[in-house]
Amino acid sequence: MPSPAIIVGVSTVLATAPASPDETARQFAARPAFGTDVSDVHADLQGDATVVTCCRGSACSGATRAAPAFARPGYRVKESIGGYEYRVREGFAAQTATGRVANPVGSLTAPVAGAYCGCRHEC
Repeated sequence: MPSPAIIVGVSTVLATAPASPDETARQFAARPAFGTDVSDVHADLQGDATVVTCCRGSACSGATRAAPAFARPGYRVKESIGGYEYRVREGFAAQTATGRVANPVGSLTAPVAGAYCGCRHEC
C-alpha cells in the first residue's frame, strides 16, 4: 500500500492522513456515545437537557464542529447523524414559515417492516 504522503498528491480526501487502524477502531467504537439517530432524538430527547447538534444534511460537518462549543461550557452533547434532511425523510414534522409540515416516510431511510437493523426500535 502506498504511503499517505504519496496518496495525498492524488486525492484531496487524503490531504489529512488517515488515522492508524487502532485509532480508527477506538474512534468508531466510541461513536455511540457522541452521536444519535434522528429517530432516537425524536423519541427520547424531547425536553431533555442534552444538546443535540444538527446539520442540514449528512454531507455537512457543522454539527460536528458545533458539538465542542456546547461541551466546553458543560452541556451534554450528541450529534444527530443524518441531520435535518434525514429527520424530514423519516417523516418527522418540522415547523416551517407556513406551519407544521410532515412529509411521507422515505423508503430508503425509514425501517422496512420485518427488517432488523440492530437499533432499539421495532423495525
